[in-house]
Amino acid sequence: MWAQYLTNVLNIYMDDQLNEKQNRLNKLNKIVTNWHNLLPSSHLVEGLHGAFQPLSDRNVDRPNNIHIPPVYILKP
Repeated sequence: MWAQYLTNVLNIYMDDQLNEKQNRLNKLNKIVTNWHNLLPSSHLVEGLHGAFQPLSDRNVDRPNNIHIPPVYILKP
């Protein structure tokens, strides 16, 4: 599931034409909705559905505020 989801998201980001991005987003929406209907209590499906929402809300635009928090290594 993750591989198919990530492949579709990467294809959306790599497309240059907006109408093709919309078509791929609609296809991904159908896939995620079918998974959600098939396995409603699966945590993986809930995570994929939750990850899909921001992509849909941005209207297939790339995220512009990626923030990676610093990692602190605690020494004993």
